[in-house]
Amino acid sequence: MNAQEVKALAKEYGADLVGIAPLERYEAMPVGFHFSWPKIRAA
Repeated sequence: MNAQEVKALAKEYGADLVGIAPLERYEAMPVGFHFSWPKIRAA
């Protein structure tokens, strides 16, 4: 699933605004605001 597909699906579910950013943008966030994604391989 690419960014455009994620945004379209979110809007179908009622989101008014959808944004996608690289994880590196959040490296400077204070502890407690960090999140991580499991490592996923494309099929």
